Amino acid sequence: MIIVIIISFGLRVQFPVCLLIICLAAVTTILATVSLNWKIDWFKFLHYYGLGSATTLIIVGLIERQDRFAFLQEIIVAHQTVELDRLNRALDRVSREDPLTSLANRRAFDEHMHREWERAKRDQQGIALLYMDVDFFKLYNDTYGHNIGDVCLRRVAQTIKQALRRPADLAARYGGEEFVVLLPNTDIEGAIDVAQRILRHIDALALPHSRSKVATYVTLSIGITYLIPNNENTLSAFLAKADAALYKSKENGRHQYQLDI
Repeated sequence: MIIVIIISFGLRVQFPVCLLIICLAAVTTILATVSLNWKIDWFKFLHYYGLGSATTLIIVGLIERQDRFAFLQEIIVAHQTVELDRLNRALDRVSREDPLTSLANRRAFDEHMHREWERAKRDQQGIALLYMDVDFFKLYNDTYGHNIGDVCLRRVAQTIKQALRRPADLAARYGGEEFVVLLPNTDIEGAIDVAQRILRHIDALALPHSRSKVATYVTLSIGITYLIPNNENTLSAFLAKADAALYKSKENGRHQYQLDI
């Protein structure tokens, strides 16, 4: 009866505690009856008390079982939520990463470029873009094979990334053997410094290229553009200037950088 009252008030009693209380109540009842010299009808006592106790134990057991299942379900849901969040982050990273070089891919670059362009326009800060191409890469692939060509692109990509010193600078694979480096909040001197450093690092890498027409190793051509965006400038024109600067670098003999600002 005590357990039923407790349950009716919405409290939770664990099954072992409930069993202990029922046993103590039975012993107390028997001792009190004996001490008062009352006659005990054992059949009725076992029938009613046993039936009531069994009913109470079943109710408490079912409630505890339900609570445990609910707790277990909460743990499972929490684990699934954490795992789903981890998978979503992994998928997002994969969708923005070039699988060959581990640099940002074209999609990630375009999104980052748009954000930095709008920020530079709002804050009236300079922004620079380096557009790069591996010189005579088709001849490299024809000579050494596509597998070695992939190794070359990975080495070049990591060398470009290692040449960057600021966390805000972004290196990305733009497509094929083309790479880009976005330099927010910088000036033309800073952009030239980064381009020169990349060329030095690529020269130090010295990947053999027997069919290159400018060196005995893999080289880069770089186009640089820079401006402080305003309402008269467009992002597409900015990218076109970087492409034009790269073309100028190739026309002037490759293995160098050229400007278009």
